[in-house]
Amino acid sequence: MTCTGNEKFVSNGKELDITVLDFWRFSYSDLNSDPRDYLAEFLVSKALGINIPYNKEAWTLFDILYNNTRIEVKCTGYYQTWRTDEKVCGNRCFSIKPAHDNVKNTFERQNDIYVFSLLLGNTREEANPLSLNNWEFYIVPTSVINEKCKDGKSIGLNRIKKLGYSALSYSDIKNEIDAIIQKKN
Repeated sequence: MTCTGNEKFVSNGKELDITVLDFWRFSYSDLNSDPRDYLAEFLVSKALGINIPYNKEAWTLFDILYNNTRIEVKCTGYYQTWRTDEKVCGNRCFSIKPAHDNVKNTFERQNDIYVFSLLLGNTREEANPLSLNNWEFYIVPTSVINEKCKDGKSIGLNRIKKLGYSALSYSDIKNEIDAIIQKKN
């Protein structure tokens, strides 16, 4: 069910003064917590000029369809809401686990491009996800991941950098993805 936020909950046939927007505020107002993955997908979609991602259901084979290119967005950050100390873990990791293809009955990566999104900042104040200057994006063709990582299930930020990929800003996302698509064609 796709909602606008104005929909009201109903009980015994009567509309209540509770809206979907109320739920969103309750569930997703802490953008440094669980919705951070969706926020990264949203930002990449917006950078590409997409208002509604192709595939917004949870646990799908890829996140965004752009110019017939399947994009998987992964996200992590240094600050974690569940941490009770300020100690920052060094190398951040992203999942690249191959997924099961029901048609071919094989395990393979179902996307053409990965966008690895990193939210910077070690504290809640520093890791403001609404400031796009706090985000770094690493855009890697899946063919490179397949060649260099084989059946690996995760890749660290240090490995991405060793493969020659540098941090990009939000404003660089579209140009970089367009360049990869152009090169592929």
